[in-house]
Amino acid sequence: SSSTNLFAIEMRILRVKKDWRWIRAVSQPRFDEHGQHVGFIGVAQDITLAKQAETELRASEERFRVMAENAPVMIWISDQNGKCVHLNQMLRKFWGVAEEKVQEFNWGATLHPEDAASIDKQVAEAVENRSNFSAKARYLDAQGRYRVLETRAHSRFSPSGEFIGMIGANVDVTEREESEKARQLLVDELNHRVKNTLSDRKSVV
Repeated sequence: SSSTNLFAIEMRILRVKKDWRWIRAVSQPRFDEHGQHVGFIGVAQDITLAKQAETELRASEERFRVMAENAPVMIWISDQNGKCVHLNQMLRKFWGVAEEKVQEFNWGATLHPEDAASIDKQVAEAVENRSNFSAKARYLDAQGRYRVLETRAHSRFSPSGEFIGMIGANVDVTEREESEKARQLLVDELNHRVKNTLSDRKSVV
């Protein structure tokens, strides 16, 4: 930094054993009593394992993105604040979002007004507690229709254990919900008619 004149650099070096290692060196200039620069003092740390873990994580995430892109389910990834960092093809199509616009997209704006407060609360609690959550709500799709999406989300952590966001899947259950409502209406109607029939019979007796 400018206040301490510290500077750091990461590099690979070839050891005597003929293997390459990642080193992070932090140095600071040294001055004599007259203020003349006389060299540097610093420390070096072997960060090979951390670099390997970082590389493996990036490769793993890339493999996941490739698989998720064409998955027959809506998949998303958010950062630690709940902001979208990835929507797969199916979910981008649902919301009508271009791939290059994903990180600017505000999914919360598509929530049905009656569901917004509940979902906002659940997401905020999950982010704060680093916990998983499941929810069901109505979202406005690219065709201007409200569709019921069932969401299951899990916390994401870095190799060092740091919370880095959420990953989840949305399933469109609109038809299932409508079918369930229709079934319940039918059951209620049948119960109502049975009660009326029994009441009529009592009146005759």
